Amino acid sequence: MATKLDRPCVVWSLDNLPYLQALDLQRRLVTARAQGHDTRDQLLFAEHPPVLTMGKHVREPNLLVDEQFLQQKGLSVHRADRGGDITYHGPGQWVAYPIIHLGQSHLSVPAFVGKLEEVMKETAFSFGIHAVAHQRGPGIWIGSRKVGSVGIAIRRSVTFHGLALNVNSKCLMPFQWIVPCGLQGITMASLSQAAGRPLKMRQVKAAMEKAFVNVFGWRLIQAAIPKEGEGTVHAIS
Repeated sequence: MATKLDRPCVVWSLDNLPYLQALDLQRRLVTARAQGHDTRDQLLFAEHPPVLTMGKHVREPNLLVDEQFLQQKGLSVHRADRGGDITYHGPGQWVAYPIIHLGQSHLSVPAFVGKLEEVMKETAFSFGIHAVAHQRGPGIWIGSRKVGSVGIAIRRSVTFHGLALNVNSKCLMPFQWIVPCGLQGITMASLSQAAGRPLKMRQVKAAMEKAFVNVFGWRLIQAAIPKEGEGTVHAIS
């Protein structure tokens, strides 16, 4: 359900930013929010270089290949301070990291997770795709195939990490090298597969931004991200 709050939210378009750099930025923004230095919500978008991340509840057998294999494939592996098990991020998948204060937003953790699922469902529906939540765990599904995942962390009531939505098939192969989200026997799929046609990454990102606005009641402010050597990142209205 859409929320009519018109809350300011700074949007960061990080494109191909490596996972650890995005995580460092999240942590700095979380600290600023928790300490009251910036009261605005933040939303980070990234299409990461290939990476496997392991959440707090990871089980080692859910990584099905060895380190040498991953090195040959150009994948890095990192521990993450989010919930959940193991997952993959890479080209062809949009990752979105909302940084909000749950108390100030009057949201419980389950309600926040539900809103992330609603964002992905609304994004899928904008391309004629009906996706649903599933009792097997956070995320969205199309039939028996999973197309979107959720894994969050909370520090001093401020959220980080977030959701990952598979857009096209080039992000799917690495899921065969893990047990995605620790769920045995599931098949990962993409929006392009479900739509039966190629979908452009920028179009899906625009649809997801609109879905975040509808679900969280945000007024988006684009962050101005300088080129290397131009100074610090700041937001513009």
